[in-house]
Formats: sequence, structure tokens, C-alpha cells
Amino acid sequence: MTTTGPNYPGTAANVDRAAGLAWSNTGSIATDDASYATVGTDVNTDYLVASNFGFSIPAGSIIDGILMELVGKTSRVGTYDDGVVSLTKDAGSSFVGDNKADAALNWTAADQARSYGSSSDDWNAGLTAADVNASGFGIALAMNFIGQSATISVDYMRLTVTYTPAPAGDGWGIPIF
Repeated sequence: MTTTGPNYPGTAANVDRAAGLAWSNTGSIATDDASYATVGTDVNTDYLVASNFGFSIPAGSIIDGILMELVGKTSRVGTYDDGVVSLTKDAGSSFVGDNKADAALNWTAADQARSYGSSSDDWNAGLTAADVNASGFGIALAMNFIGQSATISVDYMRLTVTYTPAPAGDGWGIPIF
């Protein structure tokens, strides 16, 4: 197996979610620099979508796992939980695979590193190397409101991909073992 990343997104955007409020400063999630994408609200949030990660996985490789990491915080503990943590192949128009949201793990008032997936978890998304290499491939985050008004802040989101390279061929398309 081979691992590539972590890669930061080349594109970050707010994508509308019914009855959600918009994220501001979305481009801030592209680097680890204590500059935040934020949403201050007392309802569910829109999707914060990171895409265009710049992967170049060799064609024919098998995607074994995807790890998403972020650093975030809330201004009031116990007011929000993960609503959606999902992969997208089209920059947030639709989602593929498992929703990795963890409603049991509350966000904290100080920056907290959070991880979703792993090197052996493919999110049941059935992704190909071409999917992961595409500019629309990415991750979407939305928060569910469960308490009083608060501000949610995300410093960065990044992805690491683990894959098994396709076997080398002999020039005739027959693998060499």
C-alpha cells in the first residue's frame, strides 16, 4: 500500500443545505494557519465543502482508505454536533459512501483535531483513482444545532489517501507477478 497526503484543498465553498446558514471565509480551510471558516448561528449549518485536493493516484490503483482531518472549535460547548461528514465527487452537489458524522463527540471551545476514516476505511464509496484525482472530489461538513447560539470555527480540512498500486504490466496488458 502507498499513502499520499495529507493534501489541503485547492477549493473551499459554502454549499446550500435546506434550512442552513452559510459559512464565511471558506478559503481559510486550505491551510493550517489559525485563520478560520466560521458560521455563527442557532440553526443547522450549510455544507462547508473542500475539493480539488490535487491527488495524482496512478490509474488502476485500488483506493484502500481515506482519512479526513480537521481542526475546529465552537464558542459554546454542547451546542452543535456533526451532522454530515461525507465524501463528494462533484464538489458538494451529492455525497457518496458513508456519513462519518459523530454526533456523540461534542466540539470543544479550544482548537481540537478531529479525524474521520482511516488508511483502511474506504467509506464504502467505491472510489476509483480517477474519482480521487478529479477536481470535484472532496469532503463536506455540516453541523447540527442542538443547543444555544454559538459560532463554529474550522481552521483546516485535509485528506490523506491510501491505495494499492495497479500491478505492472508487460506491455501487452498482462500483469507481471
